[in-house]
Amino acid sequence: MPPRTKPQTPTNNGKYLFYIIEAIAFQTIIIVTILLTLLHKTPPKLRFQALAVEKLTVNATSFSFRLHGEVTLRNPNFGQFKFPEGKVVILYRNNSIGGAVIPAGRVKARSAEKMNVTVVAEAGDFGGEGKVTLSSNAVLSGRIRVSKRRVKATMNCTMDVDTRRGSIDQFKCD
Repeated sequence: MPPRTKPQTPTNNGKYLFYIIEAIAFQTIIIVTILLTLLHKTPPKLRFQALAVEKLTVNATSFSFRLHGEVTLRNPNFGQFKFPEGKVVILYRNNSIGGAVIPAGRVKARSAEKMNVTVVAEAGDFGGEGKVTLSSNAVLSGRIRVSKRRVKATMNCTMDVDTRRGSIDQFKCD
């Protein structure tokens, strides 16, 4: 009589291979999602927080003033934002009447940095109006440390300066 052998049971090697491939695909999706979240670049937000008019001088044809303000740079990214020196420009009737320098620096990930800025501005073409509409522009170009990508923080603000009282009435930043 031939020797007895155990009956063969079907093996499920294909089933295990499917589970391994499924686990690798799932891990890949999770890693790609995390990387896209961390490396997503969002432009930092640059805004005037507090403004005050100092030393306002008005005559029939011109005006001059000193504008003291606090500029806040918010970095919503997961990496540090490093930027070189920038400039804030004050415009009256689309002509530059003054500006100030924003010093070079860095903002930590997901935080904000406050900087004091003093702008000296003079305009000749004044009509003796009670309110003067001014606009301010600033651009800070820099890099985000994690992704090494260049981004720009921009600011466009408009303000109405009351030349009689020496105060800012309306103020709006985009």
